[in-house]
Amino acid sequence: MNTFRSTSPASLSLDRVSITFPVFDYQSRSVRQTALRLGSGRPAGPAHVHAIRELSLQFHPGDRVGLIGHNGSGKSTLLRVLAGVYPPTTGTVRSRGSKASLFNVQAGMDTEATGIENLVLLGVAAGLSRAEISAFTPDIVAFADLGDALARPVRTYSSGMQLRLAFAVATARPADILLIDEVIGVGDAAFQRRARVRMHGLMSQADLLVMASHDNQVLKSNCNRGLVMSAGEVLFDGPIAEAVEFSKKPRATS
Repeated sequence: MNTFRSTSPASLSLDRVSITFPVFDYQSRSVRQTALRLGSGRPAGPAHVHAIRELSLQFHPGDRVGLIGHNGSGKSTLLRVLAGVYPPTTGTVRSRGSKASLFNVQAGMDTEATGIENLVLLGVAAGLSRAEISAFTPDIVAFADLGDALARPVRTYSSGMQLRLAFAVATARPADILLIDEVIGVGDAAFQRRARVRMHGLMSQADLLVMASHDNQVLKSNCNRGLVMSAGEVLFDGPIAEAVEFSKKPRATS
């Protein structure tokens, strides 16, 4: 099978990258509240959340990086920055090598379209070219194992069937850089076993892996480096076992 992978060593780097999201609440949308703020001299407009704060990081071939932190620490945002989903508000992201991302694998699915039509839609959403979609279709069809259901609209599928199709597409292409936001559990026990084998194959083939998980055992089993994050910053960067232990230590809160 043609893997469509780069022949150059994979790399990722962030140079003073920040991500800021505007937050629009009911007060910022209200004309009356805006007028009151203007009259009081307070600045009008939305508040902002600083999801990532001036991160500078280097990822090299052989890195198996686990992102550790509570919800809201910035793990998922960092993964999406690395994937190119979120452009930096400030700073620079540089990458070399093909990427595969396992985030919301069902993004781009049209429930009125058939399974085969969604195979193409999901492939495009995952960044696959038409040539790649064509090359990987037999493998996707075989792995999803949905049979004649692929000719039916996806709205007739169970949630498990939808996830199986989406997972088959999302994991069809080996890549130099693999980005994972939590390990995905899909389908029945037999399919989950096949999914684990497929995931391990992708991870072993990738030059560089970055994954976020709340399961420390998963991180210790698959990673050699850990980043402990809080409030969009990296508090610790080092061997995964040390990172896990660091994450368990109580920290003072302001």
